[in-house]
Amino acid sequence: VGFRGVKLVNEIPPRGWDARRRPGSQSIWNNADGINPDSSRDVVVEECFFHTGDDCVPVKNTSTWLGRLDDVRDVTVRRCVMISSVTALKIGTETLGEAMRNILFEDIDIVSCSRAIALDMKDGAVARDVVFRRVRVHRCNRPFDLWIIPREDQPGQVRFSRIENVLFEDVDFKVWGTEGQNGESHLQGRDEAHTVSGVVFRRVRLAGAPLAGLRAPEVLTNAFVRDVRLEP
Repeated sequence: VGFRGVKLVNEIPPRGWDARRRPGSQSIWNNADGINPDSSRDVVVEECFFHTGDDCVPVKNTSTWLGRLDDVRDVTVRRCVMISSVTALKIGTETLGEAMRNILFEDIDIVSCSRAIALDMKDGAVARDVVFRRVRVHRCNRPFDLWIIPREDQPGQVRFSRIENVLFEDVDFKVWGTEGQNGESHLQGRDEAHTVSGVVFRRVRLAGAPLAGLRAPEVLTNAFVRDVRLEP
């Protein structure tokens, strides 16, 4: 399946549109995604423009028609321009299959977003061989999250994900922390069996300077992260 030269402008409400339910709200989030490659293979999204009330291109793995669940592989998103109220480039949060692999995001310009890049792994699939290359982020609150987190409504959950072999190459986060809170990135596994491993940051810049280390306040990490390399 290919999407080429498509413009998606999805239900952008005025700030605080839900103030009747949440007094004082400043939200413009309204669960309106752009394109969701879901339980899919061999998908190309290129030369598209996104202005979305939720994520621009979240790659997902939910149950498909008649409950069939296929792994995700060979998804390419390239040469796009994005504005998002939430996350521009994302894997998850629905990650129910066994594997999500060979996913490439390259030559992307993100004008503004709440979060630029995320692997939100909640349901057990292994995400591996993921590349973010030549991504230019003008304004964001949180640059990136790679983390394994539980599903909120499943207190007895026993199946969790892993993240393996992720490359950030020539990624530039120009201005971050724009919302004034929760601006830090996350690189976090869950336990010894469900880790984040094999992450390479190659020529990654944060607010004009090379990403020099994984430390607060820029990045929050934990003991279940393995084999992370920062390369000039």
